[in-house]
Amino acid sequence: MTRFLPPLLALLALSPLLSAQLRLPALFGKGAVLQRDQVIPVWGWAEAGSQVQVLLGKEQLSCKADALGRWFVRFPARKSGKDLVLVVESGRERLARSNIQIGEVWICSGQSNMEWPLTRAMNATAEIAAAKDPGLRFFRLQRRSSLAPELDCNTKWSHCTPETAARFSGVGYFFGRELRKALGKQVPIGLIQSSWGGTTAQTWISPNGLQMEDSCKPEIERWMQRISKDPSGQLAKDKNRPGNLYRGMIHPLIPYSMRGVIWYQGENNASRAWEYRKVFPALIRDWRRVWALGPFQLAPRELRPFPFLFVQLANYKLRRGNPLSWAELREAQALALSLPATGMASAIDIGNPKDIHPKNKQEVGRRLALIARARVYGESKLPHIGPRFAKASFAKGRVTVQLQHVVEALRTRDGQAPSSFQVAGKDRKWYPAEAKLQGKSILLTSKQVPEPIAVRYGWDDSPHCNVSDASGLPLTPFRSDDWPGVTWPK
Repeated sequence: MTRFLPPLLALLALSPLLSAQLRLPALFGKGAVLQRDQVIPVWGWAEAGSQVQVLLGKEQLSCKADALGRWFVRFPARKSGKDLVLVVESGRERLARSNIQIGEVWICSGQSNMEWPLTRAMNATAEIAAAKDPGLRFFRLQRRSSLAPELDCNTKWSHCTPETAARFSGVGYFFGRELRKALGKQVPIGLIQSSWGGTTAQTWISPNGLQMEDSCKPEIERWMQRISKDPSGQLAKDKNRPGNLYRGMIHPLIPYSMRGVIWYQGENNASRAWEYRKVFPALIRDWRRVWALGPFQLAPRELRPFPFLFVQLANYKLRRGNPLSWAELREAQALALSLPATGMASAIDIGNPKDIHPKNKQEVGRRLALIARARVYGESKLPHIGPRFAKASFAKGRVTVQLQHVVEALRTRDGQAPSSFQVAGKDRKWYPAEAKLQGKSILLTSKQVPEPIAVRYGWDDSPHCNVSDASGLPLTPFRSDDWPGVTWPK
């Protein structure tokens, strides 16, 4: 039998959502996908103090609702399961949810490039017409900015059809489609979309997480000052107030068992890319922490560093606004790879300088899926990240750049000369460099810099990055120096 720990007084503010009626969160609706090979938490509400029986397939557990009517059980991990029925009973009340599948569950979150629907992706008409797969299922949260932690959401699971796929995240859909191909049709895939365009990372972090991280305090202070000057009170509800989207769009999902997260965000943090160096890892740590706490934060379990895969921003802008801020944001994103179980898909070669929402969501989803297949699903020899900077050595008049993760040999994707390389001398002035690809290294020279001491590649908001390898994946932008940038503290 599974019982609650003593209730937390802080959650009494949530009591309006609770009543004697037996209820399940929308996550456990008809057609839901539950994560395989992991303990399966199931929770809900009933009359305070009542006994609750929960049946999943042929396995039954029981518990007792606490003083606020909350109940919770954990089913043992399952390797598979199709068309199961989830039944919950308490007294004379009974709920049944059919067509439950055991498979792979991923959360798709971030701002507009994750929210961007399939209808606005490249070749949308043909892609939508082909989107027919009952084993690929969607759960799309509505936009909700909240001042208090939400316990449930108003949505439901749906099968992948042209109609449902058209409204779903393009990146999420293509990621799921690739996993279906790789894992086989016997493995259902459930995608949970929780995204909202034009949002900062801080709004997706929990209030406790915000308080724990010094890097988040400047944004909190900025918002407190703004709110204090707003007599209408509307700013407090703004989607970008730190914590608001966590409360409204992430909290209802916790602790639904899932494999991992795919994340596409950063555009709205680019002007403060220096802060993002710490804010983004703080978000990842926070989500891993809150998922370990359990529903209502009353049933903690071991902290699990679930896979957190993210997209490094695509090329965009023609040196408008704060030049180089996007380059520094990409660097901040790459630094998050120091956390365990993280992976980064570069989109530096598939953006649009004139459109912040590039249409090629197919390749973004495919690159995220490559990382998942290699890092999560055991295809360890699969090329999945592209060439990356290892080190640079400097001699008079030349720079030799050594790369790692190169498949076969370097090449350019367009057959043209390598571009977007720069070198600098002691004066720290940057000049274009001529590049020669030499297997897994690059030789750089520049007539303007006879004694180079630093090198950069793709270091601009919208660089033309054309270097890749036999895998077709791009060389990730890099720099060898650590000189202060445009978003660094003055």
